[in-house]
Amino acid sequence: MKRFSILCIILAAAELFAFSCVKENKELPADTFRIDSDYLSFAVTQSDTMAFIPVTTNIPESEWKMSSDSPWCSLGRSVTSERGLMLTILANTDWDKREAGLSAEAGGNRYDFKVRQLGYGPAIIVDDIFVGPAAANVTMKVVSNIAYRVEEPIFDPTDNTVEGEPWFSVPIKPSRRSFAEDSYPFKVTSNMLPGPRRARIPVKAVEEKHAQVIGKDGVVCTVTQNAVPQTNTKVVAEQLIKPLSAKSNQFSTNESSYGNGTADKLIDSNYATYYHSPWSEEAWTDGGGAQHSSTVFPVEWEFELPGDRRLDLIRIMHRDYYGVNGAHPRGRIGQFMLYHKADAGDEWTLVSETPFDLKRLGGYQSVNLPESIENARFIRISILNGDADESGRAKKKDESGEYTDEPEDPYITCAEVEFYNTNQSDVNEWIDRIFTDASCSALKDGVGKKDIIEMFAVAPYLASNVAIPLLEGSYGPSEGGKFDQDHKQYYFRAHTYPAYSDVAKVNKVMHTKIYSALDNPTGIHVQKDADLLVCVDKIPQGQTVTLGIYGDRGTGPVYGGGAEEEDGALMSLTQGINTLVAPVEGMVYVLNTSSDLTVYNEPVKVHILPGPDKTSAGGDVQGYFDLSMTDADYKKLLEE
Repeated sequence: MKRFSILCIILAAAELFAFSCVKENKELPADTFRIDSDYLSFAVTQSDTMAFIPVTTNIPESEWKMSSDSPWCSLGRSVTSERGLMLTILANTDWDKREAGLSAEAGGNRYDFKVRQLGYGPAIIVDDIFVGPAAANVTMKVVSNIAYRVEEPIFDPTDNTVEGEPWFSVPIKPSRRSFAEDSYPFKVTSNMLPGPRRARIPVKAVEEKHAQVIGKDGVVCTVTQNAVPQTNTKVVAEQLIKPLSAKSNQFSTNESSYGNGTADKLIDSNYATYYHSPWSEEAWTDGGGAQHSSTVFPVEWEFELPGDRRLDLIRIMHRDYYGVNGAHPRGRIGQFMLYHKADAGDEWTLVSETPFDLKRLGGYQSVNLPESIENARFIRISILNGDADESGRAKKKDESGEYTDEPEDPYITCAEVEFYNTNQSDVNEWIDRIFTDASCSALKDGVGKKDIIEMFAVAPYLASNVAIPLLEGSYGPSEGGKFDQDHKQYYFRAHTYPAYSDVAKVNKVMHTKIYSALDNPTGIHVQKDADLLVCVDKIPQGQTVTLGIYGDRGTGPVYGGGAEEEDGALMSLTQGINTLVAPVEGMVYVLNTSSDLTVYNEPVKVHILPGPDKTSAGGDVQGYFDLSMTDADYKKLLEE
């Protein structure tokens, strides 16, 4: 021990000199204090040991704080000219191996260290290995004082499509008898699976007397390789089908004088140009020679497609989303019928007896077809009703003097109509196979990792960010379904929302002011232009489900409070996967509106899928207070 004490005195003297020469790195962000994860775990032999730990920092050493739970192991400042820490470990004179925990912190950053040291008794120490998704060279370190052997890795068969498929091999070295540190370098292949994969490397004692002490199974090094993060939020792969032509049964000649108005603007791939139906008191003549002085419904658009691909999805961009003069919440589509035919001389075939309904919400709306149209060529959109502009929102009155739901002098104006071929049917098949329902919020009994790996080829985002976390338990419901901090993400993202009356109608019955419809908060905040993937289970007849986003400045939809239009947005939801882009920043609400609450009153399950990180796709879970929470739960939510 005298040799070690003298060494400490020499190093302490050198430390004073080194610290007088070191300068803080002024180019780093304020309060930087970083230590690489490779330096957070040490396994050493019985002897005295010292190890240097590099630190990247601009914080003076006088502000560093180090601690240890064991007197035989300590952290100090480096005695070299390189900024860092010095780990000092005294010799172990006992029979048993021992373990210590240490920490270093500065600038609000804390790092915890683990040190394991051999004693005189037979022992083997290995560290687990963690590696990224790319192919990489790694090293297994074995510290032992007995003869041992490294056995063949054991691979989890559920991690691969082929049973027990190896993704690395470890070189075998001769057995060792003395105190020794051995390194076993090997290479792992790229992980192309939806989740992390793991394998075990057994290290066993050679002699039976040592195996009786250590255990016949020896010790195990677990190798964990992370998966490639899935950040592409396009759960459904899409291919745009470019129309060959577009025409309409009416258009505004007034708008055409500005280079807009005609149907060809619907397919010019430009959101700044737009179609516009006739204004009020704008004279025009239809194809039969009849004279009109405003928009006449139905407004009909006809498109010719190449006819060589299946049509699965239509998207409509209203002018109020990206207008040349900013936001224009006007001329928004309500209900429409959809037709198709294969040849110009054929009769039109109705796609659905029930009208599609965009609810005059405007924005960028998606329309999933109930059945795909194979080799789609001619498409007709027949718009049954629409919206007016800011100065024409007065409601019409019927013969009894009651206001109707129709605005005065409605018309239609849209920027673009887009047609897509998708793999929606393939994705739906996997959803039916893997999840209990269309909300994708729970796995069916018996679903295993190999099933999810197969789904990964069709729907990688769902497999990696939803199915694997549900399977492994890192994402899912709490016991009993009540709120707790460990299950916060799932609690607010996957929820069943009750139905409420249409506030725009119930006021007529109750003779009250029209109050807010924001009865179903989600507790999720989204940034403008963030991707949102919303999975919705069955929407009952007589009910509509809408996603609302409202910021701090607004008071919600124009229901009594009168939020400014730019402060909020409404987006209609359909059963299954809804791929949305948040038009505004704000808190997210689910509007489950019933046309008659005495008849149509079923709750609807909605799942806002988690994103790769909380600031991008999927939004940030901030939560809200409900009766399943304790005061401590809510206090923690407010503090986060």
